[in-house]
Amino acid sequence: MQVTRLKCGGFVIGTYSCHNIVDAFGHTQFLKAIVDIARGDDHPIVLPVWGRELMAARNPPNVSLLQHLTPSKLSPDHPVEPNSAAQHVSASTDHMVGDYFFFGPREIAALQHHAQLQYSSTAFEVITAAMWKCRTVALGYVPDQNKKACLLMTMNARGKWKRDPPLPQGFYGNGFVYLVVETDASELCKQSLGHAVKLVQKAKLDMTEEFTKSMVDFIALHGGPPYVAGWTFVVSDITRIGEDALDFGWAQRVAGGVPMVGDVKCKQVSYQMRCINDSGEDCVVASMFLPKSAMEIFAKEILVLSSKEIE
Repeated sequence: MQVTRLKCGGFVIGTYSCHNIVDAFGHTQFLKAIVDIARGDDHPIVLPVWGRELMAARNPPNVSLLQHLTPSKLSPDHPVEPNSAAQHVSASTDHMVGDYFFFGPREIAALQHHAQLQYSSTAFEVITAAMWKCRTVALGYVPDQNKKACLLMTMNARGKWKRDPPLPQGFYGNGFVYLVVETDASELCKQSLGHAVKLVQKAKLDMTEEFTKSMVDFIALHGGPPYVAGWTFVVSDITRIGEDALDFGWAQRVAGGVPMVGDVKCKQVSYQMRCINDSGEDCVVASMFLPKSAMEIFAKEILVLSSKEIE
């Protein structure tokens, strides 16, 4: 943890953590404990809970619910064209670029307009679906290859309805699981945005208590999530981890988020972060990491979906 004082009187807090120990919610809880003490409290309002056995694999593990996610099925099943942008994502990070994309109320409304669903959809659902679809187009999947496009979403297992008993308040370990969506790349590219949104929503409905336990068992058995670099679009929603509520009592928090630094996997995760625009409206900023040529295509595709005039 590093604190940098600025000449203007403000200060910047930078942190670095080991994801084997703590997740984003736990990391924010750590900062909240520091905030409580900095404001004069004798001890943190929420005391930390170790409780690692609460998210440990069962003995013996049971992944029967996730048999369709065996590593062999998620591995690329066709050779990639030598000039394909997707090959560069899988093989190395040379000539890769990172960028952030802004989604305010108007952009989110435009995405929902494009989805043309008869029922409501959340900002996370339409942003994730749009970025997944546009990324697939940008990477140039060949229609006749029958290639699969995979989406991997991190979902918080905290909450009364997700576990019995629920993870206790103060649990700062890794309390998330992965939801996996798999579909034909050609279908994802050709179908409407609404098709992609429905796939995301269906995956969220599959997150039951048994699914959570099975995914923990899967990660323990295979050493990690069902992830194939390059072919799988990984999304992490950190818009509600609570860092915007941190109050040191000295000044108003201006900004914050996850910078595009660190190892390859960190860069290849698309983080959705909360921000406030000049009008005080809640907005989302999402990161993307792609080969430069693919990024140019992605930026154009996502602009088409998020800039339609709303009457």
